[in-house]
Amino acid sequence: MTDRVRFSEFRFLYSQTIRQMGRVILWLPLLIYGFLAFGIALMHYHIFSPAAGPIVAAWVNLIKPDLANLFYHYPVHFELFPFFFGNARLAVGVITEAFLFGVFIDLLIALYRGQRPALAVSFGHALRRYFFLTVVWAVLIAVLYVINLYFNDFIEN
Repeated sequence: MTDRVRFSEFRFLYSQTIRQMGRVILWLPLLIYGFLAFGIALMHYHIFSPAAGPIVAAWVNLIKPDLANLFYHYPVHFELFPFFFGNARLAVGVITEAFLFGVFIDLLIALYRGQRPALAVSFGHALRRYFFLTVVWAVLIAVLYVINLYFNDFIEN
Protein backbone atom coordinates (compact mmCIF):
# COMPACT_ATOMS: atom_id res chain seq x y z
CA MET A 1 0.00 0.00 0.00
CA THR A 2 2.82 2.42 0.81
CA ASP A 3 4.36 1.89 -2.64
CA ARG A 4 1.10 2.91 -4.26
CA VAL A 5 0.91 6.09 -2.13
CA ARG A 6 4.49 6.99 -2.96
CA PHE A 7 3.94 6.46 -6.66
CA SER A 8 0.81 8.60 -6.62
CA GLU A 9 2.68 11.37 -4.81
CA PHE A 10 5.48 11.11 -7.33
CA ARG A 11 3.01 11.32 -10.22
CA PHE A 12 1.20 14.24 -8.55
CA LEU A 13 4.42 16.24 -8.09
CA TYR A 14 5.48 15.73 -11.69
CA SER A 15 2.05 16.62 -13.04
CA GLN A 16 2.04 19.80 -10.93
CA THR A 17 5.54 20.68 -12.11
CA ILE A 18 4.64 20.23 -15.76
CA ARG A 19 1.47 22.28 -15.26
CA GLN A 20 3.46 25.13 -13.68
CA MET A 21 5.89 25.18 -16.60
CA GLY A 22 3.12 26.70 -18.69
CA ARG A 23 3.06 29.78 -16.47
CA VAL A 24 5.38 32.17 -18.28
CA ILE A 25 5.29 34.68 -15.45
CA LEU A 26 7.16 32.23 -13.20
CA TRP A 27 10.03 31.82 -15.63
CA LEU A 28 10.37 35.49 -16.55
CA PRO A 29 12.99 36.37 -13.86
CA LEU A 30 15.08 33.35 -14.83
CA LEU A 31 14.80 34.22 -18.51
CA ILE A 32 15.92 37.78 -17.76
CA TYR A 33 18.97 36.48 -15.93
CA GLY A 34 19.71 34.01 -18.73
CA PHE A 35 19.53 36.77 -21.34
CA LEU A 36 21.86 38.93 -19.22
CA ALA A 37 24.43 36.14 -19.01
CA PHE A 38 24.07 35.42 -22.73
CA GLY A 39 24.49 39.13 -23.53
CA ILE A 40 27.65 39.32 -21.44
CA ALA A 41 29.10 36.28 -23.21
CA LEU A 42 28.14 37.70 -26.59
CA MET A 43 29.80 41.02 -25.78
CA HIS A 44 33.02 39.27 -24.77
CA TYR A 45 32.94 37.17 -27.93
CA HIS A 46 32.37 40.14 -30.28
CA ILE A 47 35.16 42.33 -28.92
CA PHE A 48 35.72 44.06 -32.25
CA SER A 49 32.16 45.23 -32.77
CA PRO A 50 31.58 48.98 -32.45
CA ALA A 51 28.87 48.50 -29.81
CA ALA A 52 30.52 45.98 -27.50
CA GLY A 53 34.19 46.75 -28.13
CA PRO A 54 34.58 49.87 -25.97
CA ILE A 55 32.63 48.36 -23.07
CA VAL A 56 34.65 45.15 -23.11
CA ALA A 57 37.92 47.09 -23.55
CA ALA A 58 37.15 49.19 -20.48
CA TRP A 59 36.18 46.07 -18.53
CA VAL A 60 39.30 44.14 -19.52
CA ASN A 61 41.56 47.08 -18.66
CA LEU A 62 39.82 47.47 -15.32
CA ILE A 63 40.11 43.82 -14.29
CA LYS A 64 43.58 42.83 -15.57
CA PRO A 65 45.47 45.59 -17.40
CA ASP A 66 48.47 43.33 -18.01
CA LEU A 67 46.32 40.81 -19.91
CA ALA A 68 44.33 43.43 -21.83
CA ASN A 69 46.64 43.39 -24.87
CA LEU A 70 46.64 39.59 -25.00
CA PHE A 71 42.84 39.51 -24.91
CA TYR A 72 42.72 41.00 -28.43
CA HIS A 73 44.81 38.27 -30.07
CA TYR A 74 43.09 35.31 -31.68
CA PRO A 75 44.14 32.16 -29.85
CA VAL A 76 44.70 33.83 -26.50
CA HIS A 77 41.27 35.45 -26.61
CA PHE A 78 39.59 32.08 -26.13
CA GLU A 79 41.99 31.12 -23.35
CA LEU A 80 41.24 34.32 -21.41
CA PHE A 81 37.53 34.34 -22.25
CA PRO A 82 36.41 32.27 -19.21
CA PHE A 83 38.35 34.49 -16.80
CA PHE A 84 36.93 37.81 -18.03
CA PHE A 85 33.44 36.42 -18.66
CA GLY A 86 33.33 34.84 -15.20
CA ASN A 87 34.32 38.09 -13.53
CA ALA A 88 31.81 40.06 -15.59
CA ARG A 89 29.05 37.62 -14.70
CA LEU A 90 30.03 37.87 -11.06
CA ALA A 91 29.88 41.68 -11.19
CA VAL A 92 26.47 41.64 -12.85
CA GLY A 93 25.38 38.86 -10.49
CA VAL A 94 26.06 41.04 -7.45
CA ILE A 95 23.54 43.53 -8.78
CA THR A 96 20.90 41.31 -10.37
CA GLU A 97 21.14 37.63 -9.48
CA ALA A 98 19.93 37.68 -5.89
CA PHE A 99 17.16 40.13 -6.81
CA LEU A 100 15.87 38.06 -9.73
CA PHE A 101 15.97 34.82 -7.74
CA GLY A 102 14.12 36.64 -4.95
CA VAL A 103 11.42 37.61 -7.45
CA PHE A 104 11.23 34.01 -8.68
CA ILE A 105 10.90 32.61 -5.16
CA ASP A 106 8.25 35.19 -4.26
CA LEU A 107 6.25 34.17 -7.34
CA LEU A 108 6.48 30.52 -6.28
CA ILE A 109 5.38 31.39 -2.74
CA ALA A 110 2.36 33.28 -4.06
CA LEU A 111 1.45 30.29 -6.20
CA TYR A 112 1.87 27.92 -3.25
CA ARG A 113 -0.42 30.07 -1.09
CA GLY A 114 -3.11 29.87 -3.75
CA GLN A 115 -2.74 33.50 -4.80
CA ARG A 116 -2.30 34.66 -8.34
CA PRO A 117 1.42 35.42 -8.94
CA ALA A 118 1.92 39.08 -9.84
CA LEU A 119 5.25 40.21 -11.20
CA ALA A 120 4.93 43.79 -9.91
CA VAL A 121 4.16 42.61 -6.37
CA SER A 122 7.07 40.16 -6.41
CA PHE A 123 9.42 42.85 -7.71
CA GLY A 124 8.34 45.08 -4.83
CA HIS A 125 8.89 42.35 -2.25
CA ALA A 126 12.31 41.52 -3.66
CA LEU A 127 13.26 45.20 -3.83
CA ARG A 128 12.44 45.64 -0.14
CA ARG A 129 14.61 42.61 0.68
CA TYR A 130 17.36 43.46 -1.83
CA PHE A 131 20.11 44.04 0.74
CA PHE A 132 19.43 40.81 2.63
CA LEU A 133 19.08 38.79 -0.57
CA THR A 134 22.42 40.13 -1.79
CA VAL A 135 24.15 39.38 1.53
CA VAL A 136 22.88 35.79 1.51
CA TRP A 137 23.89 35.44 -2.15
CA ALA A 138 27.40 36.78 -1.40
CA VAL A 139 27.83 34.39 1.53
CA LEU A 140 26.76 31.44 -0.60
CA ILE A 141 29.09 32.45 -3.43
CA ALA A 142 31.99 32.85 -0.96
CA VAL A 143 31.33 29.41 0.54
CA LEU A 144 31.16 27.83 -2.90
CA TYR A 145 34.37 29.61 -3.90
CA VAL A 146 36.22 28.29 -0.85
CA ILE A 147 34.88 24.79 -1.46
CA ASN A 148 36.00 25.04 -5.07
CA LEU A 149 39.49 26.11 -4.01
CA TYR A 150 40.06 23.38 -1.45
CA PHE A 151 37.93 20.48 -2.72
CA ASN A 152 40.74 18.79 -4.64
CA ASP A 153 43.10 19.11 -1.67
CA PHE A 154 40.46 17.53 0.56
CA ILE A 155 39.90 14.62 -1.85
CA GLU A 156 43.62 13.91 -2.28
CA ASN A 157 44.25 13.59 1.47
